[in-house]
Amino acid sequence: MNSFGIGFTGNLTVKETVELTKLAEQRGFDYVWIADESPSYPFRDAFVNMTAIALNTKKIKIGSAVFVPYSRHPAILSVFASTLAELSNDRVAIGIGRGGSMVLRPLGMKMWDKPMATLRETLIVMKKLLAGETVDFDGEAIKVKGVKLAAPPKKKVPLYLAARGQKTLEMVGELADGAMLSCPPRSEALKYSLKHIEAGAKAAGRKLSDIDVVNYLPFAASDNRDEALERVKTEVAFMASDTPDEVHQLIGTNMVKMNEVRKALREGGLEKAMKAIPNEIVANFSIAGTLDDCMKAISENFKYGANQLTVAIEGDKELGMRLMGDKIIPKFR
Repeated sequence: MNSFGIGFTGNLTVKETVELTKLAEQRGFDYVWIADESPSYPFRDAFVNMTAIALNTKKIKIGSAVFVPYSRHPAILSVFASTLAELSNDRVAIGIGRGGSMVLRPLGMKMWDKPMATLRETLIVMKKLLAGETVDFDGEAIKVKGVKLAAPPKKKVPLYLAARGQKTLEMVGELADGAMLSCPPRSEALKYSLKHIEAGAKAAGRKLSDIDVVNYLPFAASDNRDEALERVKTEVAFMASDTPDEVHQLIGTNMVKMNEVRKALREGGLEKAMKAIPNEIVANFSIAGTLDDCMKAISENFKYGANQLTVAIEGDKELGMRLMGDKIIPKFR
């Protein structure tokens, strides 16, 4: 069955995040995903946000999108995941990713040191710990000495890997329980991602159907299409800039325009990039526009292989959740 998630970046107060999550639960959302951008301003701690949500909700699943193993050691993440599972009656999902400048630069960390080994070894170590094993691990990037969880989760805590490029997508298929994509909700782009996830799964003796595919996208709906697209430009500028050229080519992105956006982001920051990015690129990398535009994009998202759509609502979050709950989610159940 198709599922829906709501994403929060952590820039709200903990109380605001909890109240919005309670509304999301009432409106039929299945997951809440909390970003971890610590220690950058103005973001709150993801561990605290997720714990507060667990204490104030009953059924919504609580995930990270995403924890970064450079700043959060996988043994510490495993202790947190198992403890939160105990507190929440096993409503936990953990998303892992290599992270970006907001996490790594304030800590004086290199971007990125042995990224593939770090992600692979994080998944291996966490799977062992969450299964109740005593773990000694001397990896290329991750070291663990004699760690065992006091309270391994009664139910499996699924591990999701944020992925865009071919090698990371293949790692999803090989080792993860789910993929955390930020993929254009178009057939060619989703097929590209699923092709590489399936290749990794087959190499590991697994099936694509074993893997939950989450697509995380900015959302804004309005009778005025241009107004809705304007609201999601911040998220799209980052997302589209980080997307591999191969994916852009598959969906027909104007690469001259796209490279102008990347240059503007590097040299002039977000404000300059938002002025440079054309609406056709914004539309391709979001669920935004009129309600009909959004319904079409969501339909393609599920038709071409995503199991879950997670939205970061831009603008009035309460209004956006009510719209999703009243007019969109019921149509895709």
